[in-house]
Amino acid sequence: MRNLQLIIVLIVFGLIFIGCKAPEESSLQSTGEDTITSSDNHFTNTSSDTSNSCPNCIVLYIDKESLSKYKTNNYLLLDPFEGHRQNGLITEDFEFYHESGSFPDLIDLTENAPTLGETFTIEMWIFPDRLGEQHQRIIGPTPHISFHMAINEASEIRYGLNRKSIRVRRIIKNVDWYHVAITYDSNDDFIFYLNGEEVDRYKHLEGRGISPDNATRYIGGKEDGGKFLGKIDDVRMWNVVRSQEEIKAKMNQTLTGNETGLVAYYPMDLNNDWELVDLSPRNNNVKIGRRGPLSRAATSSGKFTGDFIINEEIRPRYFSDDCPDGPDGSLTCPFPTIRSSMDNLYKRIKNGQYGGYHLYIREGRYTEVLNKWHLN
Repeated sequence: MRNLQLIIVLIVFGLIFIGCKAPEESSLQSTGEDTITSSDNHFTNTSSDTSNSCPNCIVLYIDKESLSKYKTNNYLLLDPFEGHRQNGLITEDFEFYHESGSFPDLIDLTENAPTLGETFTIEMWIFPDRLGEQHQRIIGPTPHISFHMAINEASEIRYGLNRKSIRVRRIIKNVDWYHVAITYDSNDDFIFYLNGEEVDRYKHLEGRGISPDNATRYIGGKEDGGKFLGKIDDVRMWNVVRSQEEIKAKMNQTLTGNETGLVAYYPMDLNNDWELVDLSPRNNNVKIGRRGPLSRAATSSGKFTGDFIINEEIRPRYFSDDCPDGPDGSLTCPFPTIRSSMDNLYKRIKNGQYGGYHLYIREGRYTEVLNKWHLN
């Protein structure tokens, strides 16, 4: 299941399960308990953490009826799959795309993007998939933050401005959400924070401002490659230096949008015009998607010249008072969608939590687009 791509309308009468083994046991040609099979009619007939057909497997439950118990918080998903063409050939929708060292997803804040000057703060939540290219731009071109994968060791973050980059090594150890923030004062230090804690300080950029024609224009990459694969949420840009206490106090809270010095604030919500909403006073809403072909082959053939395609996705994170950390596949906190269960399973596998999993799907109608690269 290296490239898993399904468009499904799944109507389940009863309970079914999908089996998923550890890597050394899995196969691209699934047989036996790796197939979708019938199971018990009710969750209560099965233990919350074991399976009758696989006693050592971990059971994760999916129940669409649980949607009503969850609140949502949106994030931006950047992946290697093309999106939906509004007036194109449907056979081209949701295809896997990787050409010339690039992936299709990118947010362009346009010429109205903020230009940060002698003092600034940039902060956001990121979820690196640890897939794709080795060098992945998260935001830029300047100031910039990028993610760099390392072989057989923890990956690193680089931050900088203009042509200067500072490395922070061995801090991204797992596939998970991380809060990253950088602050700069041309008369002081350049500081990098991870999850509200200072982890790096650079003292040799005093007096160096940012060129006025270098806006912080792109989220998720750059036009000529190096695009980020993963999730991004709650992008905030300020023209003031935020203190560590201020960053830490607000990184898990929603802003009003009227805070002093806030020049861009994207909580990754869409309006009715398919625009990412900027809740800062600048109101720089930007349309997601792009017009025209992506690949050289499509360009040379003349296909999709006038088509508009939305590659980037805005997806929900689920949480509730009973499940503050979101669904975990238990009977108390089941996954409300198949896709959310696959995201959680991917995270477990990438973080080395093997042992075999069964996904039990409660009866109901599941209308979802499933596309997951390197599920196992």
